[in-house]
Amino acid sequence: MSFFGPKKVLGLDIGTSSIKIVELALGKQPQITNYGVIENVNHLTQPSKSLQSSAHAMGPENISDLLKQLLVKTGIRGGDVYITYPIFSSFATLLEFPALSPEEVERTISYSFRQYVPLTPEETAYEWVEAGEKKVTQPGGAEGEGAMKKLFFLTAISKKIVANYTTVVQRVGLGLKGIESETLSVLRIIRATSSLEGRVVAVFDIGAYATNIIVIRNGYVVVNRGLDSGGGDITRSIARGLGVDGSHAEDIKKHQGLTYTAEQAAVYQLVYFALDSILEEAKRVFGMYRTKFDESISEVVIVGGSSSLKGIEGYFSEKFGITTTVYTPGHYFGVKPEGVVALERAFPQLAVAMGAALKGKE
Repeated sequence: MSFFGPKKVLGLDIGTSSIKIVELALGKQPQITNYGVIENVNHLTQPSKSLQSSAHAMGPENISDLLKQLLVKTGIRGGDVYITYPIFSSFATLLEFPALSPEEVERTISYSFRQYVPLTPEETAYEWVEAGEKKVTQPGGAEGEGAMKKLFFLTAISKKIVANYTTVVQRVGLGLKGIESETLSVLRIIRATSSLEGRVVAVFDIGAYATNIIVIRNGYVVVNRGLDSGGGDITRSIARGLGVDGSHAEDIKKHQGLTYTAEQAAVYQLVYFALDSILEEAKRVFGMYRTKFDESISEVVIVGGSSSLKGIEGYFSEKFGITTTVYTPGHYFGVKPEGVVALERAFPQLAVAMGAALKGKE
């Protein structure tokens, strides 16, 4: 701690339709001292106007302008920032190796890099983290006596994309301290605010045009799958089905969501069909996990902007048959009483940015 109080850092999450920023004071108990969200409203009427997506590359100039507005809105004047990149612009895979030292793991990954990533190590910024271990199964289904393999989660992104993010933060006068996959930021915030020993948690980060499905086993990421579907698809489904514009459809989505009544049956069905692709992909992910680890996912946690969809917890619980909750960090952050209500509503949407900022403690 300095003479001027705890060090402050920023976490920045650039999504498909919004930018989220969190300022943390990194004392003994991290405290949220400022935060903000700015929406790109153009995407409601023109999906091609999303900030970035698997089909639409990020435009540094446009995002810098929005980020500058967000900094003015929050009163954040500068500082060191940790930023995340989305799953759809990166590569992620789970690797299995025998017991190796960190140096041996690095050499092995570097030597066989093109097996995992369709770019060379020189073209990418990559990171690997430990992901626990699993028992080795011998031919015929028998487990090898005492045989274990170490698991490692590898993420990689083109350095050209990293350069775009660097340009964004430099244009607004922030100092880039680190960049990582949004998956690792989600893992960090879940680890910091929950006890994960013995738990298998599927985290759904549902944005406007993309969903990131992350399976965390005993505190490690072991499955990561992204899909091009999210809350924006629900908005478009309502707009088409009811013949209303995007802004009106967004309001209907937020206020009615998955609440079923005779009067709202049409909206319920439109939301239901829009969520179907996420549910089907999730079932495939759950099945893949069960095949690989011979155990089932025990709970679901939802983060992201679409976590505010009314009734989504009960809907997911019903479809998966397991407990589903919207993320909350509990009492981990020191929050002043007057800010508790507003932050409780914002926490799920800020999860990635909070996790990124916590990298400043490492």
